[in-house]
Amino acid sequence: MPPSPRRPAAPKKPSFSPTRFATYLRCPLAHRFAYLEGLRGRFSRPRPQTSLGASLHRVLDAYQREGGAEAMSEQDLLSRLESTWASAGYTSREQEQESLRQAREMVVSFRAPDEGRRATTLLTEKMLKVDRGPYLLTGRLDRVGELPGGELEILDYKSGRSTLTEEDVLGDLGLKVYETLVRAHYPGREVRVSIHALRASLKVTVRRSEEESAQVARWLDDLAAEILADETHEPRVLEACADCDFLRICPAARRRPEG
Repeated sequence: MPPSPRRPAAPKKPSFSPTRFATYLRCPLAHRFAYLEGLRGRFSRPRPQTSLGASLHRVLDAYQREGGAEAMSEQDLLSRLESTWASAGYTSREQEQESLRQAREMVVSFRAPDEGRRATTLLTEKMLKVDRGPYLLTGRLDRVGELPGGELEILDYKSGRSTLTEEDVLGDLGLKVYETLVRAHYPGREVRVSIHALRASLKVTVRRSEEESAQVARWLDDLAAEILADETHEPRVLEACADCDFLRICPAARRRPEG
């Protein structure tokens, strides 16, 4: 008997993360280069702010996982920061040393009030995924904690912000994705979202109603549908060209007026 023909594999669903959404909103043409033509690895370049953020996330992840202030002294925290420090992207030793100095101040300030004192850590630096039908929604969460009353808190660390408002938290694209993911993985739970601005040592928290959260999820679905349907990939923000990874290959950048 001849072997049965293989059934063709189902088409792979597209995956959308906060970074992919943000890239499209900044410039559909950059999104095409990065996600449809697969040029991110070829053209992306290290940046100081990316290295700083990665270094801080690593040390704060270790701090949360290993028991917080009770388990890690200030000196332990600083030693961990220096041993996992990322040097990529800095243009001079002076620039890197200034960034390291700022990072030291941020982690010491973070430890002082003990951010994890009231909440039990459930997830830290965890990738979550949810099937939204036409696409997969994904995101790596800095931290999810459970407060004494059972409410879940999604906490996102920001190393670049010096000011922070409730409107900033409500409008944050990453937190919109993270809340949608957490509500799908923990149905029926009360959820709040927070940003901790490490540079300013400032934390702001907001709570959306279930209907508001549902509106956020529908907005993400609509945005994903818009991206999947886009066949023109027109550039949207030409003034952002100077910092774009794809400047060398972008025809829109070449048309940009001088000055």
